Amino acid sequence: MNNNKIVLALAALALWGLPSLASAKTGWVDASVLNVRKSPGTSSESVGTLTRGQKVEVSAFREDRWCRVSLSGGKSGWVKEEYVRFTAPSSSSSSSSSSKSTKVTAAWIEPEIANLRKGPDVGTDCAAQVKRGTKVYVVASDGGWRKVKSEGGTWGWIRSDLLVTDPAAGRKPASSGTTPDFAPVPVWIKENVVNVRSGPSVGYSMVGQLTKGDKIYVISSQGDWRKCRTPNGYGWVLRELLETDAHKGRALAGSGGSNGDKAYCVGSSVYLREGPSTSSSSLGQLRQGDTVWVKDEKGLWCKVATLDGRSGWIAGWYVRRHGAQTTIAKSPDDPAPSSRAGDDEEPQVEGQLKPFRAWISDDGTNVRYGAGTDRDVKFSLSKATPVTVVDTQGQWCKVRTTAGNDGWAAGWVLDFQPPGQAEATKVVNGERTEAKAGWINRPSVNVRKGASTSEAVVTQAPLGTEVVIIDQKSDWFKVAFTDGTMGWVNQDLVKTRAEHYGNGSSGSGISSSTSITGSSGSGSGRAVVREAMRHLGKPYVRGGDGPEVFDCSGLTSYVYRQFGVELARTTTGQYLQGRPVSRDELELGDVLVFQNTYRAGISHVGIYIGQGNFIHAANSRSGVKISDLGSGYYADHYAGARRIF
Repeated sequence: MNNNKIVLALAALALWGLPSLASAKTGWVDASVLNVRKSPGTSSESVGTLTRGQKVEVSAFREDRWCRVSLSGGKSGWVKEEYVRFTAPSSSSSSSSSSKSTKVTAAWIEPEIANLRKGPDVGTDCAAQVKRGTKVYVVASDGGWRKVKSEGGTWGWIRSDLLVTDPAAGRKPASSGTTPDFAPVPVWIKENVVNVRSGPSVGYSMVGQLTKGDKIYVISSQGDWRKCRTPNGYGWVLRELLETDAHKGRALAGSGGSNGDKAYCVGSSVYLREGPSTSSSSLGQLRQGDTVWVKDEKGLWCKVATLDGRSGWIAGWYVRRHGAQTTIAKSPDDPAPSSRAGDDEEPQVEGQLKPFRAWISDDGTNVRYGAGTDRDVKFSLSKATPVTVVDTQGQWCKVRTTAGNDGWAAGWVLDFQPPGQAEATKVVNGERTEAKAGWINRPSVNVRKGASTSEAVVTQAPLGTEVVIIDQKSDWFKVAFTDGTMGWVNQDLVKTRAEHYGNGSSGSGISSSTSITGSSGSGSGRAVVREAMRHLGKPYVRGGDGPEVFDCSGLTSYVYRQFGVELARTTTGQYLQGRPVSRDELELGDVLVFQNTYRAGISHVGIYIGQGNFIHAANSRSGVKISDLGSGYYADHYAGARRIF
């Protein structure tokens, strides 16, 4: 990127009041001794220390409230923003003199939650927490700190800028207290897709999703969040995404303003067509879980209206009415059932995993509350214990015991054939090894109904897609995908875990040498993609900026930093860098920007890798992964792209 573009990007950042390296802000240290870290995070090594009252220049701010400060000798480092004040301290604030008595005055707590500390220093222990609107009495001062007593008799120290003395402003009550559980109140989802979280904040992990019109029940509240009972369990939903008016809610649950039955697309990458035939022109694609309204039926086809206003025909075996257990029509190509893994008596409905049998392969196998080694252990099972796989997520399986207990186990610690029978295998470095989980290792792979290239294509899987390998016929694997699809893939198109880790890779299922074809782009763009692909599979950690852990903007900024380009460390900052390009003009290495994901506004970024796919640090469950830009979720939240080179 030339110097003119850098100057323009920094000027735009300053104009919008966003953090940048172009304009520093003066602050003063508000802790006795403050460690300066090499990178954001208390686990990072210390590169120096600062003392109370020391003046610093802050050159960048992050969303997780870490900021970059300048040190002597031209060096810089990171400190927590709460330890820096941006108002000049009085002469006494940097001294060690004792607190001064002051006239007792009334004040009120301004932030939602504030800590009362045992001394006039953020390094001292917290004595209590008080909510916004709490009345306190100021009895002493020490620099920028005030000693207060609450009406309940609690004593402690608080920063003066967290208090207001105007009664009208101060008496505004806090909104963050959790109300006791109450009788369930019915509400309806207002938006197309809504995330359900494990706690009352976007910082909590996502435990599920709901779609427009879904009816759930609120059982308690905390601030702007509501704890709800959903068809799949309990979780937290943001209040503004819920409709409380019963009349409006029933309209959402019914037609949502369109005449027709509410239904769902249950296949991945399903074509919406002008007429009820595969020979009709395509109007686009629908994704697994998309909500539609059935307007008409003709033979095995359904005419549907979509949430984004489109209207067209899709095959009835890809449509399931709200509340129904089966699709509107049965596929004429449904294979006859067999006794192999995943082939029970009932034919599979596209988009819904057909439960199949499995067995625990080792004693003491942990079964967890969620899909990932970072999730807590729920219970353990012994070797050869029979279970039923009822769902998959990446390379993890949701298993159900004969006693009815559910939990998640890694696919590679399960056997998918009965005890004594051989599992699927693949030759790795001259040795035949078991193959139970892996990654699709080509840009776009056909998944077929049977173990032959003559079989019909069920769906297509992009590069890096995680799979569970449940059966084998000759050199074909039967695999299960997160969206419920099962099908057959030639084993050469799947990289197994044994193959991957046997090659000494670390963290990614796909080699950095994977070919990048089918998309235009400069040599620099291709180099960016190759660098990004080296980190596929590495963990997501909020605030992580490499090289072993990443968040979304941390990944993009790290990758470009390897080529001498400094990207902003926030999603909003990156949205203003480089130059905008249309979706039709995307090239390898372009930074993709998304909005309204876990919070309002610009909130997520990734790197385009071609073939309609992008690589990004998705979340704590998936880590760095490859996703389809045309998928319902990312297509709905796409905000634009920036070309950096």
